[in-house]
Amino acid sequence: SPSSMRRAMAYHVASLYERYHRPLLGVLTLAMAGSTYTAAHALMAKVAATTSTSPTTISAVSTTLALAVVLGSLTFYTKQCTIRPDTVYRMAMMRLNAHPGVLEVLGAPVFGSSTRASVVQGGGLVVEGGTLRMAPRRVAMVWELT
Repeated sequence: SPSSMRRAMAYHVASLYERYHRPLLGVLTLAMAGSTYTAAHALMAKVAATTSTSPTTISAVSTTLALAVVLGSLTFYTKQCTIRPDTVYRMAMMRLNAHPGVLEVLGAPVFGSSTRASVVQGGGLVVEGGTLRMAPRRVAMVWELT
């Protein structure tokens, strides 16, 4: 039936993503670098036609622009896809100290111990109801309140 075929294809795409998402990111990064280099090289060639710029300078500027775009993109990707447990802990403690019910029961201010455990899980493609979707990354934490 079409729905079972769709679900099977969704599982195949999800498994391919899990196996090849890092090499795919590398290929996309190289493609982005190549297209940026080509565009910058063409722009610099037009600038060189009106000024006295050497071909070495054109190549150096094009390479530098391509490298800057790729590094900026990878930094943005890493920043967006990384969960830092220390940040989550700090946000949770701020919420606990701002909640009147928690402060009424535990007393103010609420302190957390320095001993804590955390596990980051999730992320990637999942099949839900026969369709693909991106699963959110989550952090599970345990710590003692004092």
